Amino acid sequence: MRSFGQVSFRVSAAGPAGGLVTFSRLPVSGTAYRGFGMPPAAAGVSRAARWRAALKGALVTRVARPGLWVVNTHPVANRDGDWSPDSRFYPLHRAQLDVLAQVVRGAGGPGVVCGDETPHCIDFILTAGGVKAEAATVLFTGKEPLGDGPGYVSDHLGLRASLFLPLG
Repeated sequence: MRSFGQVSFRVSAAGPAGGLVTFSRLPVSGTAYRGFGMPPAAAGVSRAARWRAALKGALVTRVARPGLWVVNTHPVANRDGDWSPDSRFYPLHRAQLDVLAQVVRGAGGPGVVCGDETPHCIDFILTAGGVKAEAATVLFTGKEPLGDGPGYVSDHLGLRASLFLPLG
């Protein structure tokens, strides 16, 4: 991680707001965080799960050159793996995605939205504003050499994509 000299996050009482940090090799020109807020009550979802969901949000990092914004987000976990409208997590996801859509619309210009959701390893990179992604690969799927021997770098997969930005 030493080659990623720029770090973007917002401080909260529990550490980085939303548990989100973005690392960059390119200079960062701005950082903002928007919490998702308390989601609506949903049948079968505990109050504790709703409180955990309320701690989630979106971290917006502006990269000065090439004029790109990166939205890092981590929605509430869908522990059932049921993505249908009948899912007990649907109202929570819907509320969080509504806020995320507002964040993306407000960012303006070319950008990417990336993040993940456990436990079903749904890591993603979405593009906006004419950005195209090519040559995507998955990183950290196995053990890597670490200081105290081989181990997993993260509890998440790493995604890597070559991005092409529109000219002008």
